[in-house]
Amino acid sequence: MFQLRTIIKNAAWLSLAQLLNYTLPLLTIPVIARAFEPHTFGILSALNAFGLYVGVAANYGLCVTGPRSIARLRADAHLLSKTVSGFLTAQFFLGAATTLIFFAALPLVPPIRGYKLVGFLVLIQMFATAAAPQWVYVGLEHTRSFAINQFVCRGLAVVLIVFLIRAPDDLLLYVSLNCCAAVAILISTIVGLARYQVRWVAPEFQELILVIRQSTQLFLSRISFNVYYAATVPIVAVVLGPSAAGIFALADRIRFVAGTTIDPITDSAYPFLCRMAGREETSVEAWTKRIVFRGMVVASALISIALFTFAPYIIWILGGDKFEDATLVLRMIAFVPLLTALWKTFGNQIMLPLRMDREYTWIVTFAALCSVTGVFVLTKEFGLAGAALNLLIVEICMVAAFALTVHRRIGVLAVFFDH
Repeated sequence: MFQLRTIIKNAAWLSLAQLLNYTLPLLTIPVIARAFEPHTFGILSALNAFGLYVGVAANYGLCVTGPRSIARLRADAHLLSKTVSGFLTAQFFLGAATTLIFFAALPLVPPIRGYKLVGFLVLIQMFATAAAPQWVYVGLEHTRSFAINQFVCRGLAVVLIVFLIRAPDDLLLYVSLNCCAAVAILISTIVGLARYQVRWVAPEFQELILVIRQSTQLFLSRISFNVYYAATVPIVAVVLGPSAAGIFALADRIRFVAGTTIDPITDSAYPFLCRMAGREETSVEAWTKRIVFRGMVVASALISIALFTFAPYIIWILGGDKFEDATLVLRMIAFVPLLTALWKTFGNQIMLPLRMDREYTWIVTFAALCSVTGVFVLTKEFGLAGAALNLLIVEICMVAAFALTVHRRIGVLAVFFDH
């Protein structure tokens, strides 16, 4: 019961961070969707998708390997400080290099080539967001401080956006506000680690190479996942134009934010699952694990049903009449949150604590390749409905692949039910 209470407490604080990171920006969508309209909203969405790759490079799989290491090292303050310092240094160099590379590549993407300054600020925002050491607080199971930092910075940015953003010409101001909030969170959360006896220890070059090498497989899986997720909007922009991309992006953003509402549960449970991996579970631990997994699936199922049922009203409230075509897209992808919760349960919560990194990477990489190919073909053939259908098909395939892999190791029924 103690472990369950700890998971619930940390999930509550991570829920606040998630609320501020995703849900509060969702509350600004009625403002920015009406201010920017589909064309500029599509440009912004394409830039955000482009910038996600900088975030992946800055993260480099460390959000998974970080808590997994910290969960085992937190009793040794010096070793913990050394590990965190090595991870953060690697993140900085990887993120900075990728930011410069992608900024140089901005003119090569037709829909966004005229937005270099806006694009640069989006890249900095993605870098700062990915580099913020939430994974350290998750591994230490002290998520309160991170949530409070998010509350102050994100909340102020949202208030300014609501009052200041009124027209397409405000795009630069909008991304500037978000960029400043992300940088402020990065700085304050790194400084705040001192409260938990985490001190800066200059890493040696060999240690940085080791950190990068240990996370390489998960980096490949994460970049594959982001190819799968982030490539859709830019491809729609190229095939159908920025306005169509804006319509698809609104529906997909709603789907994504709704699905991430269960992430605080999964993030809070992850250190607990890592500590149990590879040893015999007690009856209480096994019961706690099953309760968490069942809760994830039930919650995501309710979210999916709500999205499908209320899609017309959600689109009208958040986007207005000019985004009416997004209703069909949202209904087609409404059950993606349920599918995502299922494959994350098998993949992130079972396979990764068991260090089945290779199998995880192969599945996600194959899904990314199929997704990029499929979205080109289906979008060209069926328009926005084709892009939505591609997302749904890939998610179903991922659930099947992860479930089969887990079944070979421990049995799928054992994930949710007692033996």
